[in-house]
Amino acid sequence: MIRIVLAWGLALGFPLTAAAAEKAQAVARVLKVQGAVTVANRAGAMRPANPLDTVYLGDKVEVPAEGQLVLAFRGDGHLESVKAGRAATAGKQGCEPAENAEVVQVAAAQQASVANTIKQLRSEGPVGATVVRSPPKAADDPTTKPLDAPRWRSPIPGSLLLTDRPQFAWPPAATAAEYEVAVADPAAKIVWSVNVTGPRAEYGGTPPLKPGTDYTWSVAALSAEGKRRGLFMCVFSVASDEQKAQAAALTKLAAGDDPVYLTLAALWFEENDLIAEATALYQRLAKLEPKCAAYHFALARLYDASDRTAEAKQALDLGHKLAPAPTGQRPAWLEQLKNR
Repeated sequence: MIRIVLAWGLALGFPLTAAAAEKAQAVARVLKVQGAVTVANRAGAMRPANPLDTVYLGDKVEVPAEGQLVLAFRGDGHLESVKAGRAATAGKQGCEPAENAEVVQVAAAQQASVANTIKQLRSEGPVGATVVRSPPKAADDPTTKPLDAPRWRSPIPGSLLLTDRPQFAWPPAATAAEYEVAVADPAAKIVWSVNVTGPRAEYGGTPPLKPGTDYTWSVAALSAEGKRRGLFMCVFSVASDEQKAQAAALTKLAAGDDPVYLTLAALWFEENDLIAEATALYQRLAKLEPKCAAYHFALARLYDASDRTAEAKQALDLGHKLAPAPTGQRPAWLEQLKNR
């Protein structure tokens, strides 16, 4: 896929410098925080712990009384909870001293899925949204749109799909009497096309789209006079069978309200460009933990990737109110979204 990845190396309270991040070895990701948990690096610089953060080798974490910190260690894929009122140092395989933490027990049926997911997580995070920049969309007249018209494009640009027969939707163009929808394979060969009168279409090609393959879909508006005007071109990918199986296992894992598993699934979905699925999980997390800025920043990333700019700015503003960052320490992608 052709994409621009806007990375942020920000732990919400204290960002690592590029030089420090190079020397530090990422060993774990934060999945749950309760109370004013802090993390200090080897140089003694302290930052608040937040879900989605990266913990580095030698970081010292302190958990207050009645607090909790759950870490996912990437080395062997296990979960560990630092005990309330204790401090521990992040090692390669777990917290030290071991008596200040305990391994989180996972149901036998889910152990393999949890371990594999943790091992697959990126070392640095959160990494920001994957954004595919498309050609400018034609100006639409909002007064001509029916109330049930799509407000953004689906599939989301740059996203991974769990279906080989996707449904397409896009904001309607003011003068379109008809739309021409086409899907092309990686060699730019048209594998399916259709003309429809409304801003929706369902893939009807034979055979279904291939797993593990990138496709391009495009929409053109046709006027009543027969004039053709290209509206946009987007890239999406169809998940491999392995990705589909992993996504199905994580969906079951996140069926409850445990923020540990919800966050783990959301991270994996986001990092694998399953944008719609990740967005739904972060929305659930933001409702469960409305004062957690990390979830609102995650929603800002994903809304922005989905062309939901107004919602992205709203989530961004809420995140900044909950965890304001000092001037000059906000990642570039947040500032770009703020000023858009």
